[in-house]
Amino acid sequence: MRDPIYKKKADGNIVLSLQYVCAGYGNRFRLRNITFSLQRGCFLGILGPNGSGKTTLLNTLCGVVPLQSGKIELFGKPLQTYSGKKRAALMAVLAQDTAIHFPFRCSDVVWMGRFPHRKRFQPPGEDDIRAVNWAMKVTETETLAERLITEVSGGERQRVMLARVLAQKTPILLLDEPTSAMDVRWTLRTFGLLKELCQKDGATVIAIMHDINMAALFCDLLLFLKNGEMLGMGAVQDVLSVDVLEEVYGTKAFVYQPDGLGRPQVIFPPEPDPYYFGAGSESSENT
Repeated sequence: MRDPIYKKKADGNIVLSLQYVCAGYGNRFRLRNITFSLQRGCFLGILGPNGSGKTTLLNTLCGVVPLQSGKIELFGKPLQTYSGKKRAALMAVLAQDTAIHFPFRCSDVVWMGRFPHRKRFQPPGEDDIRAVNWAMKVTETETLAERLITEVSGGERQRVMLARVLAQKTPILLLDEPTSAMDVRWTLRTFGLLKELCQKDGATVIAIMHDINMAALFCDLLLFLKNGEMLGMGAVQDVLSVDVLEEVYGTKAFVYQPDGLGRPQVIFPPEPDPYYFGAGSESSENT
């Protein structure tokens, strides 16, 4: 599934660096002292409970949420020194909400990924055509090309939006729950494709994920957030521990290593809830 024109644009190993980043909305700080660096070819999974700051972090990286303090460097230069178009040529973003209300053809949506690389009114070049054709091939959206984006299923729409991101041909991909509407087969295929882009083409992927086991299978690094703070960051084998999981999610966790898988997996066993199970309640005594 490799594409020969996927260019390794990163000079040096560090492509993205955050130092004591604080960011939020207005006077509300959602992120506090976020610090990490990513090398070319790394697959980072961002995990944490709802409201922990995952999407805020992604929006801060792409410039939607203003930086309150700290520093973000993209390829060794401050993020704010890049123009919007130049930033779009370096980082492609797949938002959590993939809904499009205007009836574009699916192929037109994928072509939107080429806008950062073209001048105004410039006709598509050979690289543009190859990038779009490749992106639609690996996401198997070729059969959707003439269909309207407003008439496809949620999973199909998400694959079209992923194809747009891939067609953008950026060295960094920022993905907010990229498989939330996909079935198991397409979830595995999507993360497998992203992993291949990291390993063979030098892409750097940052993905918000809720499926911890899927993140453990495909990611190189995991970042756990809670209340806007980092509670764990590191290689899967190092950071995926009972202590970290129970602190982050506030529930009992088991970590185990399935035979032949080579990566740890997690089980969150259900805990009896007095409210639902009637432990100690008057209703249970009267039953």
